[in-house]
Amino acid sequence: MPLSSAQMVDDPADFYDRLREHGPVVRVHLDGEVPAYLVTGYKEVNQVLKDGLRFTRDLGQWSITPAELPPGWPLQPHTARRQNMLHATGQEHVRLRAAFRHSLGKIGRGHLSVIVRTAADQLIDAFVDDGHTDLVSRYALPLPVAALGRMFGFPPEEATRFQRLIPALLNGGEDALDANTELTEIIATHVSRRHADPRADVTSGLVEAGLSP
Repeated sequence: MPLSSAQMVDDPADFYDRLREHGPVVRVHLDGEVPAYLVTGYKEVNQVLKDGLRFTRDLGQWSITPAELPPGWPLQPHTARRQNMLHATGQEHVRLRAAFRHSLGKIGRGHLSVIVRTAADQLIDAFVDDGHTDLVSRYALPLPVAALGRMFGFPPEEATRFQRLIPALLNGGEDALDANTELTEIIATHVSRRHADPRADVTSGLVEAGLSP
């Protein structure tokens, strides 16, 4: 049953209805004919998300090896094993989560509210005089990136680059690999910067918590 991401965007209700005709778990092929399973049933999605022992977040458990993936596969950044809180399990997840909670303490709840409000106001100021706008592309999507850039203490010019790079990475298109490389370089530079010059931001908190670069 050939279905495209364009169909999902144009008519998501029809897209998922057609998928559910084949059951709550559907065998699919990602770009490059990489086999995968798509869970469409509400009960089944809850089971997958809550059962961390049976459905691990550790991508090192994926049965497909990197050698089996197409060369230059744009979804590779989303399937590569990473040492981060999202993909860690067990005690490693607990350790990284504790470090992140510590880093949030470097900001404080009051300052965090100011960061988010400032980011939101700046985005609104950019289109408020136009009389009309697309709220998804000009507000909803860029707001998390803008707020996170400030939370982690990135300079404004690097935070602006994130607005281009992160959507490119998440969309998994032909420029996803280049975006991933550029993002990695920006982050590595910033981590080195905060080792030398700690500030009251999340990155400095993670360094202070003893995480490796």
